[in-house]
Amino acid sequence: MFSVLMMAAAFVASADDQYTPTDVTAQQIVEKYHAAVGHVNGNSYLIVRRLVRADGVETASTQIVGNDWVEIDQRGPITTLEGSSNGQSWWQDANGTVLLESGIHHPDSDGQYWLDPDNAASMRVLGLTQTEPREYVVETTTADGKQRAYFDAQTFLLDRVDRTGSDGSNVVREYSDYRPVDGEMVAFRTRDSDGNAADDVDEQIVSFTENQSVVPAIPSSRLLFALPDTLVVLPVSMDEGGQLIVHATISGHSADFVLDSGADGLTIDPGVARNFGLQEVGGEAVASDVSIGSLRAHNVVFDLVHEVGEFGQLGQSVAGLMGCDFFANAIVSVDLKNKEVKMYPRSSFNPSVAGIQPMAMDVDDCLPRVPASFGGVTGSFVVDTGGFATMLFPGYLGKIHNAWQSPDTPEAYAVSGGYSVGLGAESTIFGVNGNVAVKTYDVPDFSFGPARFQTGEVLVPAIDPSFGGLDARAYDGIIGRNVLLNYVVYFDYADRLFFMQLNH
Repeated sequence: MFSVLMMAAAFVASADDQYTPTDVTAQQIVEKYHAAVGHVNGNSYLIVRRLVRADGVETASTQIVGNDWVEIDQRGPITTLEGSSNGQSWWQDANGTVLLESGIHHPDSDGQYWLDPDNAASMRVLGLTQTEPREYVVETTTADGKQRAYFDAQTFLLDRVDRTGSDGSNVVREYSDYRPVDGEMVAFRTRDSDGNAADDVDEQIVSFTENQSVVPAIPSSRLLFALPDTLVVLPVSMDEGGQLIVHATISGHSADFVLDSGADGLTIDPGVARNFGLQEVGGEAVASDVSIGSLRAHNVVFDLVHEVGEFGQLGQSVAGLMGCDFFANAIVSVDLKNKEVKMYPRSSFNPSVAGIQPMAMDVDDCLPRVPASFGGVTGSFVVDTGGFATMLFPGYLGKIHNAWQSPDTPEAYAVSGGYSVGLGAESTIFGVNGNVAVKTYDVPDFSFGPARFQTGEVLVPAIDPSFGGLDARAYDGIIGRNVLLNYVVYFDYADRLFFMQLNH
């Protein structure tokens, strides 16, 4: 699930950060690396890997046929898939939801920027390490952060990569046990570490063999809840903070969940999961039976998130968040004003009858991302039913030339032709990973589908958020409940469409 909290990034010098100067250029190092690695000669392979974590063991099987591939990850009873078919990338989560990626992320967001010789001009060779084994150190800096790649001075194979992200996270990946496989040198062992032993991942290739199987086509989504032929009105209420609360039964226990389209899955508090007797598998829990009104599902996977119960407003505790898998189950309508949530089978939803026009919606990260415009500047925003206010990220706000900071007053005030979030000039809000300082700004000319506001208040965090480790450049902010309550909104994850209807 995304978070608006981030920390400043900085490398900390260590004793071995003393380098001997070298005349070898970044271009030469990258070219020698590619020459040393080589290229696999075949076209179809099956690779089986074993990943050991503090919370368990995972098996990953990857079938490759040309440019198409599919990977199946298995951890206990939980299975996830991802792949690419005819150029279309896709993934299927633990609850069977299949989402097609639309390519919203920057090409270097996977941290492989330095592997492309065409990018060598923006790389910096720091020199040779003075300790054994001697390594060439190449540093790159992008909007995602800074990374140092260490290449063996004799073989030019990659030994490790130290990466500090723009969100302050630091991850070290080590490569070892290189073996030749049909023309390519492959690291059969890798290790990822972020300084916390509980997060360490040791990965070993168990087998790497030629295989003539055909890569499967993109699977269909597996519905979380079976639906009747007509729409279903779900049991919800609204807490005093304006959040819609979904009333569910988990393995025989009553539980309330915040309806949160800004959550990239289903989440539950670990304490609640234990009290309900759910099966825990690493950072996830499996509920054998889940019902919401007349809807029922089995073997539902929840992410375990500490303190998620604090998302309840004004003393009302909640068990977790109803996010992506809930919304992806069908066409879901949310009416904040009348406190209604409905699920429509595709056969019973006809937006043209109501005169509702669709908007394009991306769901690459299991988050609904739609276009909107502030001050004449178009951006991309998460539609967040769990967010009480609309938020602009600092990088986007900097493009708007006629925004101004709100007066330093704690009272809410009405804005003619607009909306107000009711905060003072500077405040602190609670996020998944902690508190974040925000400032309140007045921004003119807000356009969002059929919605038009002359002016209104938005929150702006002190620094661009990490978005839970996602590529923050793909998002410019969130559209929260203070805007959404004016409309009945419809989410169609399967066709990647979003609809809005004025709420009279």
